[in-house]
Amino acid sequence: MKEEGLPVDARAVAQDGIIALRQERFQDAQDALLAASAAAPDWADPWAYLSSVQLALGKPREAQVSIERALELSPAGFASNQKAGELSIRLGQLGLAEDHFLAAVRAAGHGSGDQRAAQKCLEHTRRMLSKSIQMSSGSPDTSRMRAWFRMPSRGRRTDQLATAAVEGGRD
Repeated sequence: MKEEGLPVDARAVAQDGIIALRQERFQDAQDALLAASAAAPDWADPWAYLSSVQLALGKPREAQVSIERALELSPAGFASNQKAGELSIRLGQLGLAEDHFLAAVRAAGHGSGDQRAAQKCLEHTRRMLSKSIQMSSGSPDTSRMRAWFRMPSRGRRTDQLATAAVEGGRD
């Protein structure tokens, strides 16, 4: 669903959720973004931002479900791919992050701030991928990537969960 055809209150509630996310009021952000997704169930953006909120709240599985929903609704959309790239970084999936950031660059308006942000993330991810390939162990050092893409969090719990998810995926 394109943003132009959305109910006014869905846009306003989603904007409130994004503002709350930026202010690290994660519960308020989650409530607003869930309300926006209920008001406009075919709009991907609330689901994409909700994934960031859920990760900050220490809910990596819920974050994955939300980003999958966003990508289902808008597989080539900017927000869904940018947030999927950020989540992939936090989970240590560098190749997948690269794919999503590239899609976000392509989806953003030419020369826009969104495009510049996605391009910066893409370049950083590619540098980290290049470094991980050069490592003798073959295991990418994602700790610097997670720090670079750090979501505001209430503390170390989110980082511990992301680290556990990364380490759990190496088996």
